[in-house]
Amino acid sequence: MKKIFPLLIIFLFLQSCGYTPIYSFQNKINFKLNIIEIDGSSKMNDIFKIQIKRFSDKTSEKKLDLKIFTYYEKSILTKNKKGEATKFNIKKIINFKIINSENEENHSFNSETIVDNMSDKFEQNNYENSIIENFISSSIEKLILKLSAN
Repeated sequence: MKKIFPLLIIFLFLQSCGYTPIYSFQNKINFKLNIIEIDGSSKMNDIFKIQIKRFSDKTSEKKLDLKIFTYYEKSILTKNKKGEATKFNIKKIINFKIINSENEENHSFNSETIVDNMSDKFEQNNYENSIIENFISSSIEKLILKLSAN
């Protein structure tokens, strides 16, 4: 009984305070995203083109044109005694230039990740791809969140 009472109180407070999840913006997207130029890393560009489609309302009258520049760099941080790479630094950058009838906005997102070298190159490649996909997805969500707030 003592355990149920605090849960009931928390439930009642959350019901009446107007709580909404922070990423509930997907239902409030009221613009169509049109990529007019995409440049940079082809690996990141292909992933970006696939993921951006989820965040565009094709029926909306408001159209935003995007110019996108992506950058991906993988550099060696440390080597072992044999001269083989043991740690890598993966640097990722996305620059968005949003063009609409009123003005232009620039948004940039970047991230660096340190990755250990794996003996299985297939797994290494899959891991790096998942890092890139997560970075692109979070960058798009941050951009949409900023655009939805306007």
